[in-house]
Amino acid sequence: MVDNKKQVTEKVLQTTVAVLSIAVIAVMALVGKAIFIDSDKAPRSAVEKQLYDAQQALAKNPNNIDARLMLGFTYSQMGEHSDAQDEYSLVLKVNPNHTKAIYLLAGSYEKEGKMSKAVETYKRLKDYEPAVYQLGRIYVNQKKYKEAIKTLEAAIKKKGHGSDTLYYLGLAYEKSGDRKTAAKHYKEALKFTPDFNIAKKALKRVQ
Repeated sequence: MVDNKKQVTEKVLQTTVAVLSIAVIAVMALVGKAIFIDSDKAPRSAVEKQLYDAQQALAKNPNNIDARLMLGFTYSQMGEHSDAQDEYSLVLKVNPNHTKAIYLLAGSYEKEGKMSKAVETYKRLKDYEPAVYQLGRIYVNQKKYKEAIKTLEAAIKKKGHGSDTLYYLGLAYEKSGDRKTAAKHYKEALKFTPDFNIAKKALKRVQ
């Protein structure tokens, strides 16, 4: 009799665990954050693999900054910008000046269409050329050409600037009516990237 009761209890526990596992997987799938629990749930796409790897790394070490940034970046790729921003914010609570976290946070705001927040966040990285370039590009797209020129001129004085920075600087000058200076920067952009077709078309336009 005791053995029978024990067997019944074990079966009930097994059933309960199975039901709970299915429920957890279903809920996570509904919100687009499936956690891969066993080999049958292995990731199939590149984004799923990124999500899986980041989750596994954080399960082992919740303080793994690189894994948390990867998780945020993956959420951003999935269009889950709010979740991405939460992950970047967790990194910034530990290190408020973490360059990559600030940069990715700004990019997430921009993708979500929160341009004011994106601009203010990029401004926090005034000594980081990629962020200065992104800020200048946004100003050009917003038709704030004076701000764009000032920002992009500062960017090309920093190490690491490339053809995109020079192209947008040329575009800002062109839109401001200074075709000569625009041509100068388009030519400089083409020195960096000779097959930069947009810059080629822009140069023909102002010559």
